[in-house]
Amino acid sequence: MRYDGGYNAAHDVGEALMAAYGYTTSNGPGQHVTLGEVLLILFDGTPAQEAAEDFEDLRISRNQMRYIANPIGAAQADATVGCAEDLLRQARELLH
Repeated sequence: MRYDGGYNAAHDVGEALMAAYGYTTSNGPGQHVTLGEVLLILFDGTPAQEAAEDFEDLRISRNQMRYIANPIGAAQADATVGCAEDLLRQARELLH
C-alpha cells in the first residue's frame, strides 16, 4: 500500500510537470515509460537527475511486482515515498 501510494505520487508529480510544459502522455502501454523518459530529460544535469533515475528504477520494480509478482519490502516502499518527495521538491524548484 505504501509503495503504491509513493509510486502514484511520484507519477502524479511527473504528469503535473509535463502539464506545466504543455504535454501529456497517452493512456495505455508505454505511458509510464514515456513519463520516466520525460523526467530524465527535464532533470538532466540538475540536482533532481537522481530522483528521475530513481523513478525509472521504481517503474521497473512496479512492473515486476505487478506482472511477475516480485515482493516489495518496507525499505523499497520507503524509498518510493522518498522519491516522490524528492521529485516534488525538485519540481517546485524547477518551476519557480
